[in-house]
Amino acid sequence: MSCKKYVVLFSVDTVGETGNQLGSDGTDIAAFTWQVLDVAKNQAQLAQTKYVKPRTLVAEGKALLCGIQASNLVSAEDLPIVLTKFQSDVDKLGSFGFVVSGPLPLRQCLHPEASRKKIPLHDCFYTYFDLPKEVSKSIPNVIPGSNLQDIANMLGVSLVTQSCGGREEVKALCAITQKLLSQGHTFSLAETVDKNFDSHATLSIAALPSKSAVRLRGLPFQASVDDVASFVAGLNVAQGGIVFGISAIGRRTGEAIVVMQDEEHALLALKRHRHYLNQRYIEVYEATTEDVVHFAGNLVAEDSGTQDISGVCVVRLQGLPYRATEQEIVQFFGDAAMVKGGDEGVFIVRYPDGRASGDAFVLFPSEGDVEKAMAKNKQPLGHRYVDIFRSNVKELQRVLPMTEEQATHIADVLGIVVDTSDHLGTMRGSEKNCVKLRGLPWSATSEQVMEFLGPELQKEIPGQGVHLVLNSQNRPTGDCYVQLSTAEAAKEASETLHKKFMGTRYIEVFQCSGDEAAHALMHMGASTGRGGGAFRGRRRRDGGGGGGGGRRGGNTVKARGL
Repeated sequence: MSCKKYVVLFSVDTVGETGNQLGSDGTDIAAFTWQVLDVAKNQAQLAQTKYVKPRTLVAEGKALLCGIQASNLVSAEDLPIVLTKFQSDVDKLGSFGFVVSGPLPLRQCLHPEASRKKIPLHDCFYTYFDLPKEVSKSIPNVIPGSNLQDIANMLGVSLVTQSCGGREEVKALCAITQKLLSQGHTFSLAETVDKNFDSHATLSIAALPSKSAVRLRGLPFQASVDDVASFVAGLNVAQGGIVFGISAIGRRTGEAIVVMQDEEHALLALKRHRHYLNQRYIEVYEATTEDVVHFAGNLVAEDSGTQDISGVCVVRLQGLPYRATEQEIVQFFGDAAMVKGGDEGVFIVRYPDGRASGDAFVLFPSEGDVEKAMAKNKQPLGHRYVDIFRSNVKELQRVLPMTEEQATHIADVLGIVVDTSDHLGTMRGSEKNCVKLRGLPWSATSEQVMEFLGPELQKEIPGQGVHLVLNSQNRPTGDCYVQLSTAEAAKEASETLHKKFMGTRYIEVFQCSGDEAAHALMHMGASTGRGGGAFRGRRRRDGGGGGGGGRRGGNTVKARGL
């Protein structure tokens, strides 16, 4: 190694999986093992092991998969203390670099656990040399990711393995590294772990690496970019590569696309399937290029309306007392988070008959005020606790029923031109010009709904006239509301599509009103059952979504069995 006097051969054991699955179960670190190697002399010091107390103690007398006895962990210290002592030891070396058997010890074990526990890591943990990759530079037959035993065989190094675990791995690392140094190998280009994610960067679709994206599902609706970055801590994310899913009314869906640096990092991210973000486990799946393009389109919509319009940020309140006034909402936030424009910055959502829905939108002048406002989440206003979610101007425009006068008022407060063509108010009223579809498969898209309706009815659907209904977890219920241009078109759909087949399943079609559609969509994706909510129903055993019953004789067609 040309610029390092020492290398530290480093290994990690956890209380769970070992080998190629190390870190895949998200379990805590149980031990660090390391050995210092003097590069110039090619001489190794004695290997050392420090045990770490995991969150859940192992049953007395039980041995871990890595061979560590539970008794070793009884008197072990917590991870921050162990890291401090380790750092104190290696700091005496001056210039050194880590050599590991692959990305798992640092990327999949140490960085994720440190992120979960809010433990700051020293700069030295952000660079390392991947030994199999280093060997592959000298020996073309060695594939990056090869196990140490195979590499040792190719190099003619004899390994005596007495047990599994970090101590044996460090011995193998030492023997192979010494062999490489004796052949004149230099460790010149270290792998790097990104420290921070730049949330202001823009994702470049044109430069999207192949097979580099993953899809996260089950995110808290309040999750931020920093939360997602924390979940994938240790892995390198592409510039602007965290994109949240946005529903038809501009609300978070609980999903996100994360574009990684390359396919290798995406494969590591897939191993975090069902790992936890705070108190919720997150599902991780492969994402296609089409998924990325679709989510990136939502990103444009979200970014254009979340916080960068005249410095205005938006939050949505749910669960408000029905008699709550604008003044009481302003007082609820107090001096900690100043509402933009005072009472003028509060917009209470009301039903068509004027009754309060329990929802409201509140404007703030900066992201800092939003952070302070979010701290009031779950605190009481009157006798009810209030749920607070990050929102955006797009959602505000679509949910609030706006007259031209109201649109002008909102435009004055926001300092922008408000588009009154893209909100749910166009669906309200008694005119029978909407259709409702129920029983869609949960994977159904707006395009599939349009295809089912047929080319003639498609001509009767205005722009953004298809609305998939989501449940309290912001997942599809199997219901869908479609706006048509006339009541005659809605009637035709109900008469011609009732019990027609899509694939192997028949479709039940009923009519209901536009007011019902607006009511359901206004609360789509709510996180609580208070103050209304999306239509919910039983799951069908054959995989279709359930839904609430609609009124016959209305203007919305209800289709079931897609």
